[in-house]
Amino acid sequence: MVFDAQLQADRRPARRLALAADLTAARAAFKELSAVAVHLATGHPGYFIAFCPMVPDDQGYWVQTTRRISNPYMGSRMAGCGEIED
Repeated sequence: MVFDAQLQADRRPARRLALAADLTAARAAFKELSAVAVHLATGHPGYFIAFCPMVPDDQGYWVQTTRRISNPYMGSRMAGCGEIED
């Protein structure tokens, strides 16, 4: 039962992202979803935790499968901003 509750909680940010009315709402939901993804991916080979210092409140983390930065927060203007956390 605890697992089911956690699974449902983990889905809420994904739903908010899918239903976001604008870019601001989408970015807020993506931050929440990324926190879940980072937790799940940490320590697993083939997944890299990336961080962008330009995202406010030190919340600019995401998961990617390559070492080449592809920043989802800053769009095309700063697609290479960030670093892989080792």
